[in-house]
Amino acid sequence: MKVRDLPPRLLLVVDPGTSLAEVASRMRRDDSDSVVVMTEGRLLGIITERDLVGVIADGIDPRKAKATVLMSAHPVVARLEGQEELELLAPLEPVPLYHVLGARGFSHETESLGKGDYRVVFRREVD
Repeated sequence: MKVRDLPPRLLLVVDPGTSLAEVASRMRRDDSDSVVVMTEGRLLGIITERDLVGVIADGIDPRKAKATVLMSAHPVVARLEGQEELELLAPLEPVPLYHVLGARGFSHETESLGKGDYRVVFRREVD
């Protein structure tokens, strides 16, 4: 399957000051397993379902805690040259990346590793 064959899915974005309760509410409403935290068009971090479970387990009040407290900050952005591949090990299926990288000419192979973990290899499509 190629990325371009997938139905489009919107990337869920929140501001850094959004409460974790609101983050969880939006994720549930939009049936999303992750959100990206952005400000002024800049990617600051990502929050996953697994992150929110940790908040509950740790007894943090999600109505008071903000997205910046929980997000995985400073995601690594890489540039692939020629036939290079990007292998990603992720604590969630990175569906938003399928669409972002698909729009830039990449296909992907996804392997479930169990317990919500995934291995994804992105390759540039060559015509």
